[in-house]
Amino acid sequence: MDPRRCELHVLDDGMTWQFDLPEEGRGVVYRIDAWAGRAAPADGSAGPGASVTLRALDAAATYALTAYAGAVVQSPTDSSVEDFTKGPLFPMVHAVEPASGIAASAVGSALMEKGLELPNAGACWVVYRRMR
Repeated sequence: MDPRRCELHVLDDGMTWQFDLPEEGRGVVYRIDAWAGRAAPADGSAGPGASVTLRALDAAATYALTAYAGAVVQSPTDSSVEDFTKGPLFPMVHAVEPASGIAASAVGSALMEKGLELPNAGACWVVYRRMR
C-alpha cells in the first residue's frame, strides 16, 4: 500500500492543527484549549472558544462536519498544574463525546474565509469529509 500524503497546517491561534488528506478530501482539525492544563478560573468558567480558518480545501465543495470534545485532566503527579506547557507530563483527554454547536456541513470557501467556530472544550476534534 502506498503511503498517503497528510498535510499539517498550524492554524490561527497556534493551539489548533489541521491534518489534511488532500487526495481523499478529508481531514481533522484538532484543538487543545490554552486553558486546558491550568487550574479552573475562580468563577468556574471555561476558556474561550476559537474560530479558525481552514486551509487547502476545495472552495466549491461541501464538507460534512462531525465534532467531538473532551475534558483535559492534569495528571496528579505533575507538579505544574497551572500550565501544561511547563510541566513534564502532558495532560490526558477524558470523556470524549460528540460536541454540539457545529453545523453538519459547510462549503469549503466559507471554512477558509469565515472560519469554523470550535467548541469551548479542553480538547476538540472536527472531522471533515468532502461530500460527492
